[in-house]
Amino acid sequence: MFKNSLTLYPDNIYMNLDFEKVKMKLKSDKKNIEDYGSLICISNYDSMIMINDLCKLNIYYNDSKLVKREVDDITSIINEQIKPFKYIEKFNS
Repeated sequence: MFKNSLTLYPDNIYMNLDFEKVKMKLKSDKKNIEDYGSLICISNYDSMIMINDLCKLNIYYNDSKLVKREVDDITSIINEQIKPFKYIEKFNS
């Protein structure tokens, strides 16, 4: 069970984002990825990150430092296609 949750939204709607390319790059870089088509899940013992085809992130975690690293990695992969890309943080209640 995870202690914290966080939702990150893209700062804009990016119609030209190729989510398949994002998925392929994440699959080549990360372990423990499950692909559900328009949703992928990256999970490990301390966090679970779900990314949808609009690049919205739902994050469940225990250690915020590890999650920040993962989010930075995901953001840099998306930035290979769209610059500048960034997330807007919204805490779940």
